Amino acid sequence: FFGCDNLTSVTIPDGVTSIGDSVFDSCSSLTSVTIPDGVTSIGDFAFASCSSLTNVVIGDEISRVGEKAFDATPVRDARIVCRGGVVLDDFATCSSLTNLALKGGVRTFRPARSAGAPGFRLEIDASDLTISWTATNLRELVLNGTGTQVQSLYGCTGLKTLTLTGDAVFGSKAVYYSSGSWGRALSRVNVPDIETWLGMTFAEANANPLNLKKLKGPTVDLYVGGERLTDLRVPD
Repeated sequence: FFGCDNLTSVTIPDGVTSIGDSVFDSCSSLTSVTIPDGVTSIGDFAFASCSSLTNVVIGDEISRVGEKAFDATPVRDARIVCRGGVVLDDFATCSSLTNLALKGGVRTFRPARSAGAPGFRLEIDASDLTISWTATNLRELVLNGTGTQVQSLYGCTGLKTLTLTGDAVFGSKAVYYSSGSWGRALSRVNVPDIETWLGMTFAEANANPLNLKKLKGPTVDLYVGGERLTDLRVPD
């Protein structure tokens, strides 16, 4: 189907386990792709240069996304369920993304400095993920997994909201060394309950995002269950 300009949609039937290299490369009218459960591998350049492709949904058995599988596509919304330690560097360079949701066995995801459109939202539901990013367009980051290692968000100058639903470890450089960068915009940290916040680990005081008020002007507020925390009572 390489270069099939009239192809507008693709239905992958049950029983298909892989999509080969360059199968849908340069299908300029293709607007959305849903890859069902059962497909475990997407080949290199499989959907590259599909100039109308804006929405991608990938099922929950994918274990390999090939090199530049979605290269040079204007994908805005992508939802991917991964297993087996998938490396998703291809989406890391997609400059049109406004919403990306990653779930499952994401081993590595390093969004490039130019990743995402302005206001880009990224939600990751994966455990034991290490974060060291410089994405300037990232506005909202949601981390749902456990054991997340936040080494640095250096250069994430547009990040305004950080949501944590599981425990995370903030390294010494996570905040302090980037305080003039991503901390400039950060104003809100969300957690579902106070127990979640108390489960966070900070390498030092300045690794705590709430301490950014000491490094820049505006304060960073903690929201617990959707309510701004203004009073904390410690029981006897």
